[in-house]
This record gives sequence, C-alpha cells and structure tokens, in this order.
Amino acid sequence: MLLRTDIFKSETEIASVVKEITERLGYFIKIVDWNKKENLRAKIKMIIKEILSNAVGGRVEYAKIESISAEIYKHLEVLYAA
Repeated sequence: MLLRTDIFKSETEIASVVKEITERLGYFIKIVDWNKKENLRAKIKMIIKEILSNAVGGRVEYAKIESISAEIYKHLEVLYAA
C-alpha cells in the first residue's frame, strides 16, 4: 500500500489525503511536460509534501514525509509521464 496505515490514523484519513492530492494536483499533472518543466514538477512535489504535513501533523518526522512524498511523486510520474 502506497500510503501506509502505520502513519495515518485510519483508512478514512488516507482516503482524505488521496482526495486532496487529486483535487489539488489534477490540473498540474495533466499539463506538465515531465521532461522539461522542472518548476511545475517542483510545485507538484511541494504540494504533496504540504498535504502530507497537514494530514499527519506532528505525529511523523519530516524524513518519513519526504519518503512518502517521493513514492507518491514516482507513482504520478509513472502514470502521467508516458
């Protein structure tokens, strides 16, 4: 599972995070030229980290948030960069 339940309180919290990522990134992931637009890719990474930080609050150290956001970003890149 990409978003592990050991970090989140419940499946509902995971669903909420996924929904927010989808809503906030829907536009960017469709327009990004994954090979050229580094500034949009950076914005996507920043938004993912922001959403995760807000969701888990102080329960998880930042390194864990970095790791999860990198996993999510790789997943998005595989889905949309092709």
